[in-house]
Amino acid sequence: MSTVLVVDDDLDLLTAMTEALTEEGWGMVAVRSAPEAMRAVREREIDIVLCDVFLSDGGDGRALKEALARDAGTCHLPFVFMTASVPQVRNADGEGILCKPFRIPDLVEFLRRALDAGAQASGHEGRPG
Repeated sequence: MSTVLVVDDDLDLLTAMTEALTEEGWGMVAVRSAPEAMRAVREREIDIVLCDVFLSDGGDGRALKEALARDAGTCHLPFVFMTASVPQVRNADGEGILCKPFRIPDLVEFLRRALDAGAQASGHEGRPG
């Protein structure tokens, strides 16, 4: 089973995504800030990161992506951005941008494709979701 780290400052969205993805068989780690996300990737086995681009604590999903990419222990993690402001983040570097609002089946498919793409890029087989 793959574990997704979800980073979003919206507690209602985190709760809904945690419930839905857990029901779909995913392992879940949900945090509300970039510093919490950095702690989570050091303490837990994470397979993919799903992060809001804009966080209310002044954090930025792009900065989190860059920090993870610089770290040898986390640079392999597929990283998916989610946002309601797509025109502002078209140049974000990651496995893709998931537009809010989204349906859970679309989210699951998006995560599976990102895991597969990350596995192919690193030369490993993808893990099932």
